[in-house]
Amino acid sequence: MLIFRKRPVNSQIDIVKLVCLLLAIALIPIGIGTWDTGYMYWGERNLLDFLLWIVFCSALAFILKVAKVRAAPMVLIGLLLLYLAVGIGLGQTAAALYFWVSSYCLGRLISFAGFRHERARLMLVESLVLGVGTYIALFGLLIHFPVNYVIVYMAILAIPVLLACLLKLPSLYLQRAGLAWQGAHTRCNGISYRVLVLAVIVIGYVARFAFFPTMNYDDNTTHLRMWSLLSARHVFDFDIRAQIWLVAPFAVDLLHGVISLLAQDDARAGMNLTLLSFLLYCMWKLTGLMNRRLNERLLLIILFATTPLLASLLTGLQTELMLAVLATAGTLLVLSRRQGLISTRGSALVMIAALCMATKLPGAVLGLALLAALLLERFLQRKHVLPAPQRSQWLALMTVFLIASFVAFHSYFVAWQVTGNPLFPLYNGYFKSPFFGPYNFLDTRYVTGVSWKSYWELFFNTSRHYESRDFVAGFQYLLLLPLAIVMLLIFRRARPAVRILLPLLVFGLVMFFAVQYWRYLFPVLPLASVLIGALFYSGHTGALHARSRRAAAMTILIFGGVNMFFYPGISWHFENSAGDFYSQQKRDEVLAQLMPEKFFNARINQEAPGAGVLYEDGRPFGATLVASPTYVNWYAPATSVQAGAVRSAEDMALFLRQHKINYVYWDLSQVIDEANPYRSILREYLSRYGEPLSVKGGVVLYRLHEAPLQYRDVVRIVDFSPYAGALAGTPVNVSAAGELLFGTTPFVLKEFDTGLASAARYSARLACPGKGGSVIAQINWDIGPVYYRLISCNKDELEVSEAIPVPVGAKRGTLYVTSRDAAPLMMREVAVGLN
Repeated sequence: MLIFRKRPVNSQIDIVKLVCLLLAIALIPIGIGTWDTGYMYWGERNLLDFLLWIVFCSALAFILKVAKVRAAPMVLIGLLLLYLAVGIGLGQTAAALYFWVSSYCLGRLISFAGFRHERARLMLVESLVLGVGTYIALFGLLIHFPVNYVIVYMAILAIPVLLACLLKLPSLYLQRAGLAWQGAHTRCNGISYRVLVLAVIVIGYVARFAFFPTMNYDDNTTHLRMWSLLSARHVFDFDIRAQIWLVAPFAVDLLHGVISLLAQDDARAGMNLTLLSFLLYCMWKLTGLMNRRLNERLLLIILFATTPLLASLLTGLQTELMLAVLATAGTLLVLSRRQGLISTRGSALVMIAALCMATKLPGAVLGLALLAALLLERFLQRKHVLPAPQRSQWLALMTVFLIASFVAFHSYFVAWQVTGNPLFPLYNGYFKSPFFGPYNFLDTRYVTGVSWKSYWELFFNTSRHYESRDFVAGFQYLLLLPLAIVMLLIFRRARPAVRILLPLLVFGLVMFFAVQYWRYLFPVLPLASVLIGALFYSGHTGALHARSRRAAAMTILIFGGVNMFFYPGISWHFENSAGDFYSQQKRDEVLAQLMPEKFFNARINQEAPGAGVLYEDGRPFGATLVASPTYVNWYAPATSVQAGAVRSAEDMALFLRQHKINYVYWDLSQVIDEANPYRSILREYLSRYGEPLSVKGGVVLYRLHEAPLQYRDVVRIVDFSPYAGALAGTPVNVSAAGELLFGTTPFVLKEFDTGLASAARYSARLACPGKGGSVIAQINWDIGPVYYRLISCNKDELEVSEAIPVPVGAKRGTLYVTSRDAAPLMMREVAVGLN
């Protein structure tokens, strides 16, 4: 019903709305300001991939239309799903579907037994939530014991499916499932074919980012650990000495670990795509509370899909995607059923609140907001008389409550038992766990203060609030959402939709006040996208009404187009195109360059499963290692302190023995800096006791030996006087004392035969008369990558040595000498030895 019944007032409201929409569109270029070619985030390969995807989908849709294929919309959607299933792998797809089907059956059995008056309904959302929550509780118990084998999980997941068949649930719900399918078919036919094709193009393109291999930082330091240990050791160890975040809420890691165990592979893509599908389904149902027009509802889904952060979350295991699913499903349950608290809806919402808390500590705020929305909804419907709950319903609710309590508090209880801090490592200033510093951890990089300016900068200075480029947050949440909320409150046509504001504002404001980090706000972005549908409200009927709705639709399309223009800027990974990762070979090639530790971990897991590995402080990617990884950064505070105390080769040997280190990963991209004692001593130690086995992506894998390795010198120059004649007329000179004086011009010093050696050691003594710049240590091989190292000239005298692998098949090497950004430098001795 309209607040303003007088038509002139309604006309003015529509005019104001139109002006606001035009202003919102104009604010985007105004806010961006001066255009810079650096804002064109689409690389040539990315752009070509996107255009080919558009052409492919459009051509397929055109063929289906021309051929007059029956149910062409459903066929188009089905082909997209098939394409995605093949792209992520049929094993992942089968494992994910098996888990979700079993979860539905388990949840349906719980509701079937406890809430008999609701047996006739399919209850997809309620059953999935109850089933997943119950499995999280059960599997959370199993990970403490060495029973986590594939056959065990296959059998457990089969039990609800078999029970459902024994109770003849498939036949009971077959008719209703058929009606639901017919309804979906009818709705698809009711949508404009062009809008549907646009949805397939946009949603399909975004979903393809799930093809990316799992190479995010947090995933390879923490999130993949659950799957790795369950697969190899069949029990989880919660070793917080190796990684402090292992006792943080781990529901998503557990879910991924179980599905991956079933797939016998990293099933992150399969899990995320099923979560995305469920999220879009819940959003579609929610949009129906605000708008009955199918085309406009689908436009809202498309607008949400253009949010760049969605694609970034599909590439990893961050918890915000799961929280978004829970927030949307919970809101849908709150608003779509007129039931009492003692019902399947009430039980499912209790489980959702528990899953929110088990997913991430801030999820507790979201869970409480959803429960508050449920109580508010029941209060507003208090005049509706409901039948008194039966004893079986109370029993079912209490059972679900007990399971949900375990789900919610399990990880916090484990953290308390292991560390003494139930929120470890957060708020350790209060709990004083000895495993972390006595302070409250906060990532101050993204604390900019609570203000309208900070909220504005989320969208126009996004790199200040997320690891991305600017303008990639999604301008609709800044410029369209406030106007939509005003329209929703003025034209109160969908009163249940107003209640969406409760979880949206409670969680959104709490998270924004805590830290101004864009990813933390993602869980309520689907709700915000649903509310933007209020832009279609109008006070007119007839031609003016149609024009008002078209203006809103065009605005949504423009904002979606702007989002897509900046889309690749959300992640530096998106320099690669999603289509390239359709094949496993391409995924492996990129992983070898960007995340070579995963290949080294797999090699060590196979050759020496219990071997200890020391990781680079800036590359702690040991989540897929079977043994406990050794980190020397803040993820392992005690180990980091021990590493910082190393001052000699003897200290280093003791440190490595104490931590039972057998292998070391060494990053060649870092500058050799003698001012860092730990790295300098470790490099020298590796040059004597480390056997370089392989190099990928600039990272060397060393195996440690008890005795020093012997190298045969093929180059050793201590007097450069014989080179004086050859250097005449070049910028390189020889001093009277026989020392080489060189600058920034590369100079070939010596060529040598490798003798098919597997390892080489570069050694040099240098003098830096004017501190500053870098020496370049360089060996070019006739086959394979170049050895290229920067040595910082921050001391008067430098003596460095480093062992490196010789590329397989390399027969010759060429030794170069040069510098970068430095005054003339002095080389007193250089040597290359082979092993």
